[in-house]
Amino acid sequence: TSGGTESNYCGLHAMRAWAREQKPQIDQPEIVAPYSTHSTVHKTAKYLDLKVVTVPQLEDLTADVDALAAAIGPNTIGIVGSAPNWPYGHVDPIEAFGKLAIEHDLWLHVDACVGGYILPFMRELGEDIPPYDFSVPGVRSISADLHKYGYAPKPCSTVLWRSQEEQGYHYVPITEWACGLYLSQSFIGSRPLGPVAGIWALMHYWGREGYLENARNLLHIKRSITEACERIEGLRTWPTQGPLMMIAADDYNIQLVVGGMEEKGWRLLGVNNPPAIHLTLDVMEEADLQRFIDDLDEVCGRIRSGDLQEEGLLSYGGVGAEEDAPKWLLSAVEIMEQKANG
Repeated sequence: TSGGTESNYCGLHAMRAWAREQKPQIDQPEIVAPYSTHSTVHKTAKYLDLKVVTVPQLEDLTADVDALAAAIGPNTIGIVGSAPNWPYGHVDPIEAFGKLAIEHDLWLHVDACVGGYILPFMRELGEDIPPYDFSVPGVRSISADLHKYGYAPKPCSTVLWRSQEEQGYHYVPITEWACGLYLSQSFIGSRPLGPVAGIWALMHYWGREGYLENARNLLHIKRSITEACERIEGLRTWPTQGPLMMIAADDYNIQLVVGGMEEKGWRLLGVNNPPAIHLTLDVMEEADLQRFIDDLDEVCGRIRSGDLQEEGLLSYGGVGAEEDAPKWLLSAVEIMEQKANG
């Protein structure tokens, strides 16, 4: 597919087609998902006229299985879980979700866009990665981005099906056309070949050992930054499964850290609830890793001494200040605010 958005679209489109056949009495279909579920699921739901029933996280920011179970109702057609979720870096309890899916005859889609091509190798290296794939009964579809930790050129993602039966629900056959049968299995028809050729070449070049070595390097970077955050006064992290890390601050405004790091040339993403820096870890030279840690330590020291006042933004897109945002985006935000205010 063209990316995680389309991969999630494919999974949810098949879910809806399956429900139309298996649960024809439902005319206002709903899916249940944790609060941490990626925005592309909500975007897809708007396209497909699905209602997303969102359930809150537990205090430790993991998914609340009991709340999700309680949210299942007569119009529910499916569950969405993540491996890992983007905001907090946790692999959702997919085994528990799978049991609920089987118990209530629901479609379970797993958004593994981040973890699909890295979690198996981290697990092989001894990391505690909970089951999230087709080894879990109840999982019917999985999205996984090749252009993240598969290292394909963009845009390149995949949607995986438990069997041809599940995949068949995503096909769109057009029979009443002058040229005869038109059968499509994704939202996009024509697509670029370049990224597919790129990932084919990389997989043959790296092989399993190459991906294992990459995972080993990522785990080293993750441990190094985690240990640094434990040493730096005021900073903290929380346990995550996979290549994502969050950095929070108890004693000062984490947005000051973002602003200070931006002065040093580090453009960082963020999470708003709770406020935290979001790191999507990637391989880097040891010198660059040490420079990041040293800069982080220096910035936090300046904050503690009151020497740093410029805040950065905790944004998903990485826009550090209003003047950095494109004019079309500012105009769109203004229009939405006007509509929201009547």
